[in-house]
Amino acid sequence: MKKLIPLVLLVLSSTALLQAQLRAHNRSRTEVSLSSISLSATSVVGGNPLIGTVHLTAPAPLEGVVVTLVVDDPSDSGAQCVVPVSVLVPAGATSASFAIQTSAVSSNLTMSISGTYGVTRRASFVLTDADSAPTPDQSESPENPTKPPTFVDYFNNGKLDTSKWVVSNYESNNYAGGGSNVTFSAGNIDLSGGNLRMELTQPTSGTSTGAEITTKLSFGYGTYEFSMRAGSTSPSSSGTGKTESGQISSTFIIDNPPPSYASITEIDAPEIEGLSARNNDIEWTVWKNSAATDPNPEYNVVLNPEDGFHRYKFVWSATSITFYIDGVLKSKCTSGIPTVAAVIDINFYGTNDTKWGGLATVGVTRYMYVNSVKFWAAS
Repeated sequence: MKKLIPLVLLVLSSTALLQAQLRAHNRSRTEVSLSSISLSATSVVGGNPLIGTVHLTAPAPLEGVVVTLVVDDPSDSGAQCVVPVSVLVPAGATSASFAIQTSAVSSNLTMSISGTYGVTRRASFVLTDADSAPTPDQSESPENPTKPPTFVDYFNNGKLDTSKWVVSNYESNNYAGGGSNVTFSAGNIDLSGGNLRMELTQPTSGTSTGAEITTKLSFGYGTYEFSMRAGSTSPSSSGTGKTESGQISSTFIIDNPPPSYASITEIDAPEIEGLSARNNDIEWTVWKNSAATDPNPEYNVVLNPEDGFHRYKFVWSATSITFYIDGVLKSKCTSGIPTVAAVIDINFYGTNDTKWGGLATVGVTRYMYVNSVKFWAAS
């Protein structure tokens, strides 16, 4: 009988542990609920899309969170505004975006979208007819915004603002099809010089260590601007240096943060290749549902973008995306326009491919610099 006591105690303690784990799991689930729903605009002309975002009170558990969505349509037709029946917030995330499709109306309607997970939250917008849409303020335009940015970072506080940014720390074989197994490392990010410096090394022709950061928030239609100096051998942002083969300096937005990279929305603006591959060209690409559309023109010649900072800007709307360099319109895309909100991504990585980024330059350290990132939400 005495020999059975330890076994009984073991069974009891295991049962108690399992019950405690179940209680903790259930408690973590009940602690997460829907906090709010935000919209990319407070009003829209019927027929144009919006982007909605659900926000949770805490990160989603391992199985994710499914928020159900319903439109309160005052016309009772159900056709003026369409949303998906639900949106999934992935494990560890606190928000997820969804597309809102609208139809033309003959008079203004106030639409309300309800989301439910634990509790129900609502967000409203005005659906207007084209004739009653307000005339835009001529002093303010998406191409030349004068109002304060909705989001901005000047990277001048000596350290990265982790309330805004997530630092990538992962490995990817043949990253972006560039022929290099890339490691993104927090150790290759430095802000001690008053701006963002990303470092790139290539210890072998097939491996490289670079850097990447992404915003915690997702953004929709609006104006995006990056002040960037493309990668060179200069260890300071104001020093002299030369570009090398085997690299990509990139600023872009993407709906699914790394390392998954599902290009439901991706706007590359721009990607600047290494010396032997680019011939002083920089490239723009627009992605929707993993299908690429090249703007017209796809490339633009910028002499020696590694010698100094340039302002790379794009304006994303429901009907077009326009691309600017230093305030001058350079390219435009009018088809394949994505509609899903996306995070801002800045990265610097190595390649080993004659057709993308160039062959690797082994043993030479390079640096890419960013002075600022700005976003103005579409009004």
